Amino acid sequence: MRPASFPLASTAMGWRFPASTHPLLGRMQATPHPSWKLAISDRLAWLEGHRINGVPLFPATGYVEMALATARAQFGGEAFLLTDVSFLAALCLCEPLEQTCLRTSLFPEDGRFEIHSRNDRNMPWRLHAKGVVQALPANTGNHRLSPDVLYSRCGTLSPAAPAYAALQAAGFGYAGLFRGMVSLTACGHETLAELTPGRAGWIIDPVQLDSGLQSLLASLGGNEHGLFLPVGIKRLQVNGATADAVLAYGHSAFGDGAVRLHADLCLLDRNGRVSMDLQGLTARPMTAGLAQRVFRYLGVADCGSRQPT
Repeated sequence: MRPASFPLASTAMGWRFPASTHPLLGRMQATPHPSWKLAISDRLAWLEGHRINGVPLFPATGYVEMALATARAQFGGEAFLLTDVSFLAALCLCEPLEQTCLRTSLFPEDGRFEIHSRNDRNMPWRLHAKGVVQALPANTGNHRLSPDVLYSRCGTLSPAAPAYAALQAAGFGYAGLFRGMVSLTACGHETLAELTPGRAGWIIDPVQLDSGLQSLLASLGGNEHGLFLPVGIKRLQVNGATADAVLAYGHSAFGDGAVRLHADLCLLDRNGRVSMDLQGLTARPMTAGLAQRVFRYLGVADCGSRQPT
């Protein structure tokens, strides 16, 4: 439930509509509940650096940022909690970007959010992500981890270039801003990576969070296990600004006989302040047959023949 410390401002529609425009939310709509609509344009061309089997797909971390942005727009504050997040369908960016429209909806009475898309106004909206988001009181979460202890436990970090080569061989084609890992190491089920700092203006820069998740994938041995795509997050807490986070510490393990990957991930700064704590990420493997069905469902058979960049 929404904390009482973040009351809604009264408007004619009954909800608070801030004036600012988020780069992934777009403009607010005159609807009974807070909603935003965005026509993807060339300003977001950096999204094409996120490719699976050569197909540019909207990153799941983008949906995370969009959900958090609705909470900041509606409730204010800098600390937020996401729970029970589901990623339901892939969003292909093969079409001319301006033809794809995103709609983000928030239901403040219980914190539910939904993110839909369509590339034709005569077509129905397709649901891509849903979950629950809420604002937390200020100074929530002062959790710290010792970088020295993490370095000691995980060992010497190595440059990320070989890891990206292995990921590309497995079908993960990261380019441009999405090559955010600088160095990384893995010890057993634990992973530690150094990242490029996040861009200013985001609650969690989708590129930065994706780079943290990449370190978990890299620790699996690249093409040894093939493609894994996120399907859900149990809990993700943001504790203030994340742009200064330059370390990603994670723990991953297979469940259900390697049918699912379960992982946790923290983003922290050089002083050990944990700005984001993700618990219960679930990912499923994408077999060759499933990939064909998914891309055929998306209508991107030609796009699927492209090579990762």
